[in-house]
Formats: sequence, structure tokens, C-alpha cells
Amino acid sequence: MPPSAVLFLATVLTTRLTAPFLAQESGGKPEGFLDQFPWLGDFTAAVLGIGLLCLLVYFLRPGGGGVADFSIEVEGDDVNFKGRFPAEARGAVEDFLVNDCRIQGAYEVLGKWEQGRLVVTVRGDAAKLLEQRIRNFLKLNVKRAGQ
Repeated sequence: MPPSAVLFLATVLTTRLTAPFLAQESGGKPEGFLDQFPWLGDFTAAVLGIGLLCLLVYFLRPGGGGVADFSIEVEGDDVNFKGRFPAEARGAVEDFLVNDCRIQGAYEVLGKWEQGRLVVTVRGDAAKLLEQRIRNFLKLNVKRAGQ
């Protein structure tokens, strides 16, 4: 869901839930379930606000939100490619990760194409020391299909 749609939905819900309180403050007669529990409207608005903030952070965080275009799972000599990874680059990348990096333990490399550029993230404590080297290698050697 795009961030603008989430913002619109949160605005509509907040307006609907706080309308009885606004009517009460302006001298109108409040009506509905919120009359019995006056604190419930503020509580609901706070929960919705926190939820909206979490969604915005999720969608606008560096590296982009959503699912990666491809992932490479590595454990010892076993390398598994998932997603839309160019077939012609698999051999070179597998050789690099197994023979050049020689990282002990399991780790995962995630890649996502954003505006024509490859964004790479490495998950796994053992691989963090070589994350920049892996990122540089992939950016130089992996091209999007059709380029």
C-alpha cells in the first residue's frame, strides 16, 4: 500500500473517531459508544497515530520497503538464489561468495532494483565485515535483465 493511501486512511479513521469529542467541545450533543468511555477516543487516536508512524518508517526507511527482488542464501559451499537474479551472473557470484569471501556460517544477501540502481543488504553477523566488498562486487557484476 503506498504511503499516501496509508496517510489518507489514517486521516479518515482519526476524523471519524474524534468527531464526537469535537462536537462535545463545541457545545453539541455527543452521541454513540464513546460517551460511555470518553478516554477511548484519545486512546484509539494514539494507537492509530503510532501505527501510522510505524508504517511510514517501514515504507520510507533507507533501502526501501517491501520485498527484495532477489536473495542469495549462503551456508558454506551451498549457495541458493531466489527471486529475479540474472542467470548469466550466478556462476561468477557463487564463485566470489564461496571462494573469495570465505565467510564462515550462514548469511543472506538481498538485492532490490530502485530507479535503475541495485541496492544490496547483507544479513548475518559473520558477513557484516565483508558487506561493502559484497555490495561493490554485485554492483559491478550484476546487471538487470534486459540491460
